[in-house]
Amino acid sequence: MYAQSCLPHVERMIRENRRRVDALFSAVRVRRVAADELRPLDPLLRSFMNVNTPDELEAARRILAGC
Repeated sequence: MYAQSCLPHVERMIRENRRRVDALFSAVRVRRVAADELRPLDPLLRSFMNVNTPDELEAARRILAGC
């Protein structure tokens, strides 16, 4: 989850063709959240699925269709 205050940093990174999300972490405030904190809201931690390829997107769509 990102606050709106991150937007200028993301826009700058896009302009600079820096597309790795981990490059953003040094520019913004980061809070690490343990899996145990998330499980009450997302027991299977599906909110952390990678969706970087067409195959991953299709897998995510199949999972969400079953919810």
